[in-house]
Amino acid sequence: MDVRADCQRPRAFVANIAASNHSEYEAMATKPELLGEIAAADFIAMSVPFLQAGRSRGITGNRTPTPPYLKLGRLVKYDVRDLETWLLARRVDPEARKASARISMRRASCKKAA
Repeated sequence: MDVRADCQRPRAFVANIAASNHSEYEAMATKPELLGEIAAADFIAMSVPFLQAGRSRGITGNRTPTPPYLKLGRLVKYDVRDLETWLLARRVDPEARKASARISMRRASCKKAA
């Protein structure tokens, strides 16, 4: 029995590994778009002190949490994808709120009747 034959991998297997490594490399090669504090505040239509206070305080009480940030040495950067996700999480649908208010009013009237 040839030991080298067992150690050699089929070419298809090697090609799959090369392809997966290439796609991982491409994913790592795409640099995220990073914004500084002023540009990030402008992007989300909030103030720079809002971002600064949120980083310093963290999440407290009923306050709006600040978006995730990157700390690179002394620099603070915000990834545009994180800012977009943060904005979408705060989206309010007025129609959904109206429907919710109607349901709440029905429940309240049912409790009074009982």
